[in-house]
Amino acid sequence: MYKIFLDMDSTLNEFTQGYVNYYNRVYHEKVILTNEDLWQYEISKCIPNLTAKEAEIRKKAIFKVPGYWKNIPIKEGAITAVKWIYNNFDTYILTAPWMDNLNCVQEKVEWIKKYFPYFDTSKIIFSAHKNVIHPQSILIDDKPSNLEEFPGKTIAFDYPFNRNIKVDGRITHWKEANDVLKAYL
Repeated sequence: MYKIFLDMDSTLNEFTQGYVNYYNRVYHEKVILTNEDLWQYEISKCIPNLTAKEAEIRKKAIFKVPGYWKNIPIKEGAITAVKWIYNNFDTYILTAPWMDNLNCVQEKVEWIKKYFPYFDTSKIIFSAHKNVIHPQSILIDDKPSNLEEFPGKTIAFDYPFNRNIKVDGRITHWKEANDVLKAYL
């Protein structure tokens, strides 16, 4: 049986919406981003009228705001889909920590407990290196390098920046995940 590894940012949660909410709060600007605006994985590079250095400074400031990581909205349909996945597969959450914010790990755990209270916290893995997972596994993720380097099966949560990546499956909404994963039962 396959083990399932679920990415968190922009896969389980609405990372874009969370980023825009904090960006507007911190910088008092109205920048509305949609998935179609995300032509790059690095969201800060998609904000108009900023140099790369300004964008990086702003991103780091936002990621350090207390409560940022635990207040990102959940992606529609994730609660139902993850419960089904958790009940049918050996399921883990595999997420990268933001090392410049020591509260990131704790806030991500709090977020998981809030939306998935049944999820065994010992099955939460913090690592930026997702390619070290066993090849008899399935990764659901959005980041192009994770999808390209993962040794097992890959399911892309669809965004413009990952559409040219060869994957084993692709979903645009969590309601599609269960149908894709039924083939691996």
